[in-house]
Amino acid sequence: MTKFLSSIFCFYILSFSAFAQSGTTGSLTWQITGNTLIISGNGAMPNYQYAPWYRYESSIYTVVIEPGVTSIGGLAFSECKSVTSIMLPNSITHIGDGAFAMCTSLASVTLPNNLTNIGSSAFRNCHSLTSLTTHALTPPILGVNAFSGVPVNISVYIPESTYNHYSNASEWEKFINFVEPTSKTSERQMGSSVSEREKFTNFVEPTSKTTEKQTVNSAYDLILLKDGQEIKANVTEITPSEIKYKAFENLNGPTRTLSKRDVFLINYANGTREVISTSINRNSNLSSKQQSATNCAKNTAFGLDMGFGGSFYANHNNRTKSTTSFAPTLGIRVMHHFNPYFGIDFLKLNWITDVFYSEMDEGWTMRLQIMPGIRGNSPTFFKCMSVYSAFRLGYGMDFRFATLSGVSHFEGLCLETELGLNLTPTFFAGFAYNCHNYFVKGSDSKVAMHTFSFRLGFNFGK
Repeated sequence: MTKFLSSIFCFYILSFSAFAQSGTTGSLTWQITGNTLIISGNGAMPNYQYAPWYRYESSIYTVVIEPGVTSIGGLAFSECKSVTSIMLPNSITHIGDGAFAMCTSLASVTLPNNLTNIGSSAFRNCHSLTSLTTHALTPPILGVNAFSGVPVNISVYIPESTYNHYSNASEWEKFINFVEPTSKTSERQMGSSVSEREKFTNFVEPTSKTTEKQTVNSAYDLILLKDGQEIKANVTEITPSEIKYKAFENLNGPTRTLSKRDVFLINYANGTREVISTSINRNSNLSSKQQSATNCAKNTAFGLDMGFGGSFYANHNNRTKSTTSFAPTLGIRVMHHFNPYFGIDFLKLNWITDVFYSEMDEGWTMRLQIMPGIRGNSPTFFKCMSVYSAFRLGYGMDFRFATLSGVSHFEGLCLETELGLNLTPTFFAGFAYNCHNYFVKGSDSKVAMHTFSFRLGFNFGK
């Protein structure tokens, strides 16, 4: 028994170690210190569906990528809504699709000088950005909607003599406030360190093109759609579900409408702006089944289940000696899902009561069991329905109350398998097989109690 209890203890230690705030990802290592995520090593960061630091995203405020890392993986920091700053080394050459999408607290970004590519939706809906600094002499190639949802009038600080390159580059041309240092700027910064010169702080020189764009912009409302399109308009009315406007090119023309679900924000002619929607599907690269599973799965849950069924026990080479007519069960479970498809049961408590009768005696038995285990879910197939399975191994005790032999107590190993349906994110139903093995004290008999039951239950969690 001591060895078995030790193994259960080790299982718990290993289970909780899964939550350690460090690890490896591809050829790189990551560690969370305080509220800072540090990624180090040499080579490219892999693309993700769920980055290993995903479950800590609400407590990460700063992301530091150390020199040697050559790329940011797709969806690496998507929806890290608490991140306020990121530090990228010059070794970074590529930022993957959706890497920083929906980082809604990110106020500024500095792009390194060796960066060549920024993936689709990489900074999508980072609507708190107020400045963007790039040290690349050649504008990095931007994927579709790389900065969709980012205000187009933020200050974009660029290297000296690169205005024409950036203002005419695909996707970069949407920004209207490019800022580059002038010769005067250089004179004022002589004696400053290189790192200070690179900040371009307080040296704004809008060109004629910038001035022209801003002047025109003051005459119309700019509607920014979620797909990255921009509409010059005169907004006339906003209802709970629609936005009504007249096209800026034809103010005397008909009134047009847009669904608010398609609109991200409106930059009004008076300089104010209104965010209409900030939602983004974090799993835009996943299949519809994977997205559905993500929305339906609970990360951590506390569950209760009740069931009924029948039991029989066997001994002496599995010769059946007793049967039961009814076996109600009650269970408590604490579980965690690492992703929509795999998780563990930290704890599963079973209370099983059965009535037994045989040629020699009759009575009833109460079994108490504790067992951790593993579990899995299938992709959803109808709304949030999915198939689940679980396997658990633990230790249990039998308390037997018999008419002739009186009260007795047994203990031993127990295992359980379960298969069923997650009907909703909260309710489930399934069938379970439970086997409890123990030796009868004072004899060589080994008894195996088998229980089959149908269970209904519900989960609380998030």
